[in-house]
Amino acid sequence: MRHLVFALAIAALVPPAAAAQRVPGRDLLQFPLAALDRPAALPTDLADGLGNPATLVALNGAKLRVGAAALQTPETQGVSAQLLSAAHSLSERIVVGLSAARWGVDDIASTTTSPDASDGDVSYSTAMLSMSAARRNTRNVSVGLALRARTGSMGGARRTAVAVDGGVFVDSLWRDARIGVASFLWRPAQTGDERTTLHVAGDLRVWGTSSVRQARAGVSADFTEPDERLEFIYASGRHGPLAVRLGLARTVRWENGPWRARLGVGFHYDKYVVAVAREEGAHGLGGVYQFTINATYP
Repeated sequence: MRHLVFALAIAALVPPAAAAQRVPGRDLLQFPLAALDRPAALPTDLADGLGNPATLVALNGAKLRVGAAALQTPETQGVSAQLLSAAHSLSERIVVGLSAARWGVDDIASTTTSPDASDGDVSYSTAMLSMSAARRNTRNVSVGLALRARTGSMGGARRTAVAVDGGVFVDSLWRDARIGVASFLWRPAQTGDERTTLHVAGDLRVWGTSSVRQARAGVSADFTEPDERLEFIYASGRHGPLAVRLGLARTVRWENGPWRARLGVGFHYDKYVVAVAREEGAHGLGGVYQFTINATYP
């Protein structure tokens, strides 16, 4: 399948990208791997630290958590993404994590010499390795730091850059409220070479008395540039082994985009958590699907 939509978009981006010498594939990271049905600034089941390294403290005293995630967009877009992660508690206060993620588009036709797709395929992908650490400073406040190396390729061009990100996670507030703030892909002294995102989110318990019997509601926003952000309002609930999450997200880029429904279902069994999520595609492109699995070892 020749993904015409992405081929045209990438072709339009080639001149400015080459002029600025940016790492290719930054736009692929708009697909929220491991955080499709939840905000990136708050903890996920994987404890991957991809959105906020400070949330690694959500390991909750366990020694080790390992997980994997996969994301697939509609065939008209053809984007797939995969993630492997692991987090380990060094002490009651300090947790370290490692994650490897990749986003890519297959079967983009090359039209260098003519409008016909006769010049083979163009590779377009990005991969990122993250090493993270988090420390609980007080009962309510945790901080985290992540060192990331991202490599992107477009056609025959390949570039690599290093980014440093920090995050803050505040939990156990009134009604078990949580707040998270973190940067994503910040390059010191080279901010013009990468599109840095700021993740902000907060939620609280609106019903229930424990983490296994509760309902929560919250809001989040991801600011990538002054004229671009992702807004997300959501609710979640868990009763025993079953967890359900739902929300509405929209991208604001010069003007408000359409709201897209997001739905996730997770099942907790012993030390395992298996979950699936779906985002309604905008403009009739079809749904985006995500699958995650993780295991926690005491």
